[in-house]
Order: sequence, then structure tokens, then C-alpha cells
Amino acid sequence: MAKICAISGSPRKNGNTEKMIKYIANNNEYELVRLYDSNIKPCTACEGCSKTGKCVIKDDMLEIMKKVEESEILILGSPIYWWNVTAPFKAFMDRWYSKDVRTVIASKKIVIALPMADSDDATAKWAVGSLKDSLEYLGATVLDIVVAKGVWEKEDLDNQKDLIKKLESIL
Repeated sequence: MAKICAISGSPRKNGNTEKMIKYIANNNEYELVRLYDSNIKPCTACEGCSKTGKCVIKDDMLEIMKKVEESEILILGSPIYWWNVTAPFKAFMDRWYSKDVRTVIASKKIVIALPMADSDDATAKWAVGSLKDSLEYLGATVLDIVVAKGVWEKEDLDNQKDLIKKLESIL
């Protein structure tokens, strides 16, 4: 099986985002990066990357991108908070602006996992659109985007057997 890196934008360890990632990986080994445990500063629009070819901000993004670069498949997961991905996940996305990061992201096969407490599809449209449009712009291959509706408590996802089957069938 291909090497998998999973990025979780959830503050909840072993919560619904990480459960979705685990089901997608479907018994394959993967490396999990928890953005809430990482120090990722927001893009400052300094254009240092335009001059050097690499982001000049010193934080955990360089180490995270090494893990992403070593993988063939990237699972991106974030709960939907206020109609979008979480703040740490958005900071991670904004750093895709750097040319070196763009190149790495563009080369990946990507699955997106978005759990949310709400049951209305409209609540996820901004997150789905932002991720889909950004990744398409970069030229990445998006294998699937899965929104899990009505999952708040840790056991909520476990009760959605059809969704679990879908997640397990993606890779």
C-alpha cells in the first residue's frame, strides 16, 4: 500500500476527525499530524518564498511538509467550525501559498474528511469549496470529499455504519 500521511485539524484527540481518518486508512499504516499540537504561524504575505523558493517562516510547517512529501496519499481532516475548517487547519492551508509547498501538495492523491455536528449540507459548503478549489488550483488529485453530518459526541460516528463502509472503501 502507498505511504499515507494524515493531517488532523481537530482539537479532539481520537475524536470524529481522527476516526474518519482511521476508517479511510482502512488498516493501512499512516502517520498522523495533529495541527493543534503543532506550531504553525499564519502566512504573513512577506513574499519571502517568492525570493527564496521556500517559506521563510520558522515553525513546524517545514517538518510537517517533510512528512507530507514522503507520502503518496494525504488524508486531510478537520471538523467544521463556523462553516469552515478550524483555525489551525486554515493556517496550514494558507501556507500552501509558498511555491515549495504548492509543488508537494500538487503531487498528492488526497482524501478530505470533514465531520460536523450539524445535519444541514449548507453548513459544509464553505469548507468543501475552499479545500476543493484550492487543491484543484494546485493540481492535486482529490480522490474523495466526505462530510459526516450529525457527529458531535465521540460515539456519534460509530453509529453511522453506511458512512463507515464508504470511508473504508475510498482507498
